[in-house]
Amino acid sequence: MSDESLITAVSECPVLYDLTLKAYHDLTKRNQAWRDIPAMLGVTAEVSRKKWKYLRDKYLRERKAERDRKKSGAGATSFKRWKYMAIMGFLERHVKERVTSSNMEQGDYSQEIAPEILQSILSSLQKEKENTLALDEDEHFMLSLVPSLRRLSNQKRAQARMRMQQVLYDVEFGE
Repeated sequence: MSDESLITAVSECPVLYDLTLKAYHDLTKRNQAWRDIPAMLGVTAEVSRKKWKYLRDKYLRERKAERDRKKSGAGATSFKRWKYMAIMGFLERHVKERVTSSNMEQGDYSQEIAPEILQSILSSLQKEKENTLALDEDEHFMLSLVPSLRRLSNQKRAQARMRMQQVLYDVEFGE
């Protein structure tokens, strides 16, 4: 089975690609068409369907690439056109590009931030900075104890840790 013979066979069965036909929405008729095509080409239905899917997807990718090259504004550049673009042209009126959407409005808008909102943002950032500084001071204090702990033996280091934890517990829970 050649790619061209498969493309020709599918092009002669609009029930396989024309969404406007009532028969397209009848799965029985589409399945029958997929049984007829492989019988004509001498391959299995699975092989012909997979090959068609590959060819159709390739056509859509190449079509999109051609359109992107045309609208890029980069000027004329030479590119090799896919060899089946012309014979698969029958799909052109049956495929639509997906329209992408965005929650952003078109246009260039500039907005001013209300002074009270700006003040609120600045004060929350300032508080966050102060909290970060307080944490940093505690961390620096604890890190300053590391050299002293490292000079101790394992037993004395464990004892020092236990006493520090006891002091913190007593201060925190008031015993």
